Amino acid sequence: MVDLANEYLDHERKMVHALYQLLGSERDMVQGIRDIIQTHDRSSLSSKFPKTLLPTAPTPFNVNDVVM
Repeated sequence: MVDLANEYLDHERKMVHALYQLLGSERDMVQGIRDIIQTHDRSSLSSKFPKTLLPTAPTPFNVNDVVM
């Protein structure tokens, strides 16, 4: 019975260690994606373009003109 308990404890330690490694890998991936997005945002043309393509919505899509 003691051997079985020791095997379970050993397996638990291995699983906890593997999960911590997985968590570390996930954090590294998230940080890498953040760095990519930050680099992309800084070199993007989006800041040079207007916020909207059209100053106002065209008449067929204007909500104020809809009669219900």
